[in-house]
Parts: sequence; structure tokens; C-alpha cells
Amino acid sequence: MRGNIRKTMVLAGVSLLIYSCLFTAKAEAGNDKIEKIQAKQERQLQKVNTKNKDKINRALQSCKRNGAESAKQLNKIKGNKHDFEAGVRGILDEYYSMEESQRGQLERFEATLDEAAETIVEHYEEAEEERKNSDNLDYQTEEIVVRFPYGTSEAKIEEVVGEVAVDYEVIDTGILQIDESLPEYKKKRLEKIKDYKTDVVVLAKLGLEDTVARAEERFEDYGCVVDASENIFLEADGVVKNSYGTISLNDPYFNADKQWHMKNINLPQADSELGGRRGATEIWVAVIDCGVQMNHPDLKGNLLTRYSVDVTNNNKKLVDCADKAHDYGQYTGNHGTMVAGVIAARANNKILGAGVASAASYDYFGSICKVMAIKCDDSAGSDRHVTKGKLAKAINYAVSEGAEVINISYSAVKGDYSSKDFKDVENAIKRAIAADVCVVASAGNDKSSMVRYPANFKGVIGVGATLPNNKLTSYSNRSEAVDIVAPGGEDGVKKIFTTYPTTAKKSGFSEGRGTSYAAPQVAATAALMKVKNYNLTPEQILARMKRSSTVSVKVSTKDGSKDISAAECWKGSKVSEMTKRKGR
Repeated sequence: MRGNIRKTMVLAGVSLLIYSCLFTAKAEAGNDKIEKIQAKQERQLQKVNTKNKDKINRALQSCKRNGAESAKQLNKIKGNKHDFEAGVRGILDEYYSMEESQRGQLERFEATLDEAAETIVEHYEEAEEERKNSDNLDYQTEEIVVRFPYGTSEAKIEEVVGEVAVDYEVIDTGILQIDESLPEYKKKRLEKIKDYKTDVVVLAKLGLEDTVARAEERFEDYGCVVDASENIFLEADGVVKNSYGTISLNDPYFNADKQWHMKNINLPQADSELGGRRGATEIWVAVIDCGVQMNHPDLKGNLLTRYSVDVTNNNKKLVDCADKAHDYGQYTGNHGTMVAGVIAARANNKILGAGVASAASYDYFGSICKVMAIKCDDSAGSDRHVTKGKLAKAINYAVSEGAEVINISYSAVKGDYSSKDFKDVENAIKRAIAADVCVVASAGNDKSSMVRYPANFKGVIGVGATLPNNKLTSYSNRSEAVDIVAPGGEDGVKKIFTTYPTTAKKSGFSEGRGTSYAAPQVAATAALMKVKNYNLTPEQILARMKRSSTVSVKVSTKDGSKDISAAECWKGSKVSEMTKRKGR
């Protein structure tokens, strides 16, 4: 499999006059999906008998004004199964591409159509029902994650995907292409994975006929497909409680009241331990989230503008992305901006507070730890639309572009998932760990022993949340996915103060609570440990965090009572840990 596989497939085929009236309004409006559906139907109709093409064309021309007449035209060719079904699909694609209020002739068409098309009609109806119910589902409709063995040719992938879907996007080529413009010390580290191979993963975009479950069955009929699976949603593990206005004093909220978590993780000692290491190797922390406000005044200088991208939009730079949901001038993710601030809000700049990594590694030129903001949701700031396919793509991007630490403050919602449901994400994480990238993930806010992914993957540092008194919060998960706990705040007590998208009318900082805001404190700690010793592996980082326990509290898990210990990590940052086996 070539590493430079194209991101979308090319649908070969000669345009047919038969489609001169099909999808006209939608195509003119630039609806890419409709154009892809049309292209697929054109390919299928290449084998249609010439006389039958005329009948199908007449059926298409009359379907909008007289559904019954359109069906009668198709019924005349029902003796030719291929041609009949191709015509039926073409007209149903036309109907189901319309707004529901415009489908006045659909019922007459289906009522007149020969019963030989009954199964096809049912498939379209089921797929339509799934799309209508999308807000209540735990996966993205109209697309499916498909894995092929490494080495599968591009032509074979296009052939298989072309039979079931209308388009596809590459999530993992099977081998990463490392950015050759990276600093030498980063490229040297990434030499470890130059020959690291995994399955090829694509995100197939479905047409209007198939539900996700049916497409899964169809893909798995092919011997060259490893598996096909739902593109599962992940949700943010943090809640925004309040937002405020910006002020202009010297980090006025960097104090024991607002940023109480700094004392709990023993940041002053971290600062003294780093000592003369400021100005040494720069560490990049990838915040995989819903985006970050790239022009936030308290993140200025600590964001990697060149490497901060939207992986749902062809890796377009975030500084060039317009915000679709808010009048912020450019893309701004609430949750992502808050997470980035916990790590890297700028220190000693007379604005707001400071991030964990910034406060402990600040010098005249700014923090030695920088944030690579990676937007991987499919909408502007929507917590729910992070899917496992885009998450895997974001992880692969972060690794190939030189991140040493990855923070994921999202987790899958349902409790009955297992690692096999996230093989694309697991493969990306395994490669990251092989490249000595430390992956940190929030463990969830279900106040239960429910396992959440990706926190439960072996090698990932799963993070729970504590109160100011170092006891576990009421909401923090207590599952086997938890390796470490860090301050997460609590309603009615204290929350985590951090950055928030700012405009002339909106605030520049906020408070939130959740494992979402505990995880980036651990990610920042891991980054500081890499500043101290660049060659530390993820396993060594976690071991050092666990080894320096100082405080123990009892919690209840599904396995009974366990000790959680506060730890100093590398003599410079207290967090807590839970001993357990992980990766099941």
C-alpha cells in the first residue's frame, strides 16, 4: 500500500445523457454527496441495455410530476433485473435527495412499482429512518469505518468501496509519512516508526440506500476487508460552569484561590526542578479536541499555528478556518480552548492565569511547551461530533508532525464497548506509543466503574478527577481505565480556572469541572518530564508518576475497594494514581 494514497477515490465512468435531469438543483448548489451518488449511478448504468436506457430516462423525467407514470416506465423492464434495479435506485436517489416536503410523488411511485423492487424500497426507507434518528444514536450515520490489511492496493480499495459506498476518506495509510521539515531531534525520535505498519483504514461515505448496519454486512462479505464498524461518537468529559470578562493585571488569577490546582500538583517544586532546563528542547502537546481559539490573548505565543489544523477539513490551518457557530472571526472551540489553557495559558503576561506547563517552564521568550491544536469534530464546537475515525486521523497527524504528548479529553459514551470496537484508534495509539509519544485521556464523568475508551487502551494514561482536598470527585469514573487522578473541580466547591474564547462581547476565561480538565494537567506534567529528560518513554513517565505516592484515599470500584495515591511524578508535580490492569 503506498503511503501517499489519495484522500478520496476517483469514480471512473462516462457521463450518460440519462442523468441530464437528475439531481440538477442539488448539483448546482454544490452538494458534493449528491454528485458522488450520481457518479456511482452513472457507473452502474453503463451496462444498461440501450433500449432500457430510454425507458429509464423517461421514468426519471416524469418522477417529479407523476410518480405512478415513472413506476410504469420501469415496470416495463422488470424482466432485466440489473436494468430494472438500476432505474429504481436512480429514481429513489432523486426522491430521497429532496426535502421531505417535496417528495409528493414518492408514495405514488412506490405504490405503482412492481413488487420485485420491494427490498430496495425498504432499504431506502430504513436508511432514511436512521438519518432522521441520528441525534439519538451513538454513531455517525451515512458513514462507516473500514479496515483493509496493509499492502491492499489502492485499486482494490477503490473497487470494494465503490461497490458499497459513494466516496471515502483515508484515515490511516498503514504507514506514516513523517514531516521532513521537523527539527532533527524530533525526526530522530520518529525514526523508530519509519517501518511501523498497521491496517489501512478508510472512512466510507454511504449513499442514500444503506443503513450503517447493512453497509457493515456488505463490506464484511469481501475477503480483503478486515472489518467494518460504526463510526462511534465520543463526548467531551468537561462542563463549562461560568464565564467572565478579561482583565489586565499581571496574571491576576494565578493564585491559591482561582488556580488552586497548581498547589495541589506541587507546581512550585516543578518550577525549581526544571531550573536551567528552560530554553532546551521544545516539547509539543497535541490537544485533540473541538478546536482552539488561535488568537486568544492568553495563549499567544504558545500555540503552534503552522501545525494546528482541522483534520475534518483537509488539514486546513485553524488560523484560516471560519467559525460557523459564533461570531468570533475564526474557528474557536470552547472546550478545546479551555483544555489548551490548562496546559499552556501564558505566564507572567499580565493576563488571566497560567497553564501548568507554561508556569513551570516560562522564560523571557515564553513557554518551552507548545500546543498543537487539532480540531477533529465535524461541526463548530459540538462536543458530540468527535468520531473515532476522525480521532484516529488526528492521532496519526499529531505523531507525524512531531508531538511528544497527546491530550484527548473525550471518551466513548456507552459502557458495553470493547477495544475491538476501536481498532482504528488503538492502532494509531500503538504507533504513537512506539514513537515514545505519551498519550493522556480523560476517564469520564459517570461516577461509576464504567470503562471508557480511549483511556482504557494499554499504554494510555487514563485520568480521573479530584477535589481541592485530594479526594475523588463525586462524578469521576473509578474504572480500571484510571491510572492517575488530578484536580478536576466540583460544583459548589472549586472548579478549574482556564481560558475561554474571547470577543468584544464574550469572556476570555472560564471555570469548568470534569476529567476533561484533569487530563491536561497530567499531559502538561508529562511534557515537563520530557523537558527534563527527552528520552523518557510513556511507560517510564507513568511509572515515575506512580512511584512517588504520598497520599492514599479509598474509593469503591466494581472490583471492590482500592487505594488511590497522590504522587509527585518526577519530584515536581503531585497527581494521583490507581493500580490496576488495563487494556482489556
